[in-house]
Amino acid sequence: MKKLLFFISVALILTQLLSIAYIRELFSSVTSPQQVLSPDRNSTANAFILPIIFIIAINLYLFLFKFKVSLKLFRLYFFAISIFSWVIILSILSPYIYIWAIFIVFLSPFVLMKTKYRYISEDIFAMSLSSIAGASLALMFNLNTLFITIALLSLLDYYFVLKNKKIVKIAEKMKESRIPIGIAVGSEKKRMALGYGDLIFSAGLVSAAFIKGGFAEAMTIGFFASLSLFLYLNYFMKKGKALPALPPIFIGSLFGAIVSWILI
Repeated sequence: MKKLLFFISVALILTQLLSIAYIRELFSSVTSPQQVLSPDRNSTANAFILPIIFIIAINLYLFLFKFKVSLKLFRLYFFAISIFSWVIILSILSPYIYIWAIFIVFLSPFVLMKTKYRYISEDIFAMSLSSIAGASLALMFNLNTLFITIALLSLLDYYFVLKNKKIVKIAEKMKESRIPIGIAVGSEKKRMALGYGDLIFSAGLVSAAFIKGGFAEAMTIGFFASLSLFLYLNYFMKKGKALPALPPIFIGSLFGAIVSWILI
């Protein structure tokens, strides 16, 4: 179990690094970061937008998944997004040989494990797509706004996973239809997954921290987010039971932000 937890934590950190790489490449292509940052990025009122969209999306997905044609269209949508994310992420990484080396080193445990159980391409897709989406969040919302947003989403995540279980139902539908749900490691009997939302919002926080305070602050937040997730799952994980991952990611990120504020 701890081996699976380690792989999940590494995937989270790798997604954060790819998201930072995307921000760096984007900033290097413009004369001023303000050219790509949203004009309303510093508005705290924006913190309530994503939680509202989240609630609407959960209910909309459950409604659409009642129709088989929706699942087929969803698979085509994921295929198109997969190609787009591959093009973007390869264009980011190609000039940086050292990033490719880190990518291969971190990826090798996944390759060794997944050749026996599942295709590695799904995990690569999840990390690349989530890193791009997370970086996009950082361009639209500043760090303080994202912290408020993820605090609200953590409460919703807890409710929709443990109380009314709507997120669990959506994940089961996607699994039945062979639609990737995020990072998944292990076998069918012993498997652990981390959803797109968890990857995206963690990457968003780290990217926003990178824009605000640089690499050291960003990775301090990223490290404690991953450590918090590891400790949380290691203590609470039970076989066959889904757990909300955003709450420990938020708590770890907040602790990392406090540490970076004190030390950096």
